[in-house]
Amino acid sequence: FFFKQKTAYEIRNCDWSSDVCSSDLDSDDIFMRSVYNNYAIEGEDEDTHQPTGKFYLNEANANALAREVLSTHKGLRGQALEDYLNQYWAKAWGHFDVNRTGKIPPLYAPGLMRFLASDQYFQF
Repeated sequence: FFFKQKTAYEIRNCDWSSDVCSSDLDSDDIFMRSVYNNYAIEGEDEDTHQPTGKFYLNEANANALAREVLSTHKGLRGQALEDYLNQYWAKAWGHFDVNRTGKIPPLYAPGLMRFLASDQYFQF
């Protein structure tokens, strides 16, 4: 994996209004680091358009994550991957996006991947 150098904003202290602390990204959880660095989207304040520190996965980015995970961990590629996602993606996404907002917290990503893979012991 390639990790970009952190900005001063990313090296902030944890506060209760944030979904993730910089210390969370420094842990040894490579999967969650990849989720936040490569797939999660940071929300912005509607008035100031400044970053809020709250992250989410939209369906497109979660699907891209699923493609990576299924390819690297289950060996699904090409038409087999497409067929698998066509059969199981909508149910898996709907199971986690219960309010139908089109987004989920990044912390739901491991559960989503396990649900999609039909393997609760799935390791990343």
